[in-house]
Amino acid sequence: MAKAAAVHLSADRVEALVLEGSPKRWKIVGVDSEEIPPPAEGESPLAPLAPIVTAAMKKLRAPHEPVTLAVSSAGAGFRRLQLPFTGDDAIRKVLKFESESHLHQFSIDDVVVCHVTI
Repeated sequence: MAKAAAVHLSADRVEALVLEGSPKRWKIVGVDSEEIPPPAEGESPLAPLAPIVTAAMKKLRAPHEPVTLAVSSAGAGFRRLQLPFTGDDAIRKVLKFESESHLHQFSIDDVVVCHVTI
């Protein structure tokens, strides 16, 4: 039987689960949930995540592949832009400027913009 794993990250918790079965019928065979401790002073808020996720995956004997990461996209916005060029370097140079007119509700200086070329 095939095995798969998933990790869900929220602001204060890491949840991991292992599934077994086939694409048509999965069965949950293991679940682990850990609270994310507040970071030490001067430490990145992301610093405690790696050891927590690693420990959960070892505890569940999760497979290395496939593993899916789930994060909230409540604050994400997705836009499809057409640009007159296709090179990644050219796109990176103008992406923030081009995105500004599509993101009226945000200050462009407070936005993280990334792209996928289609």
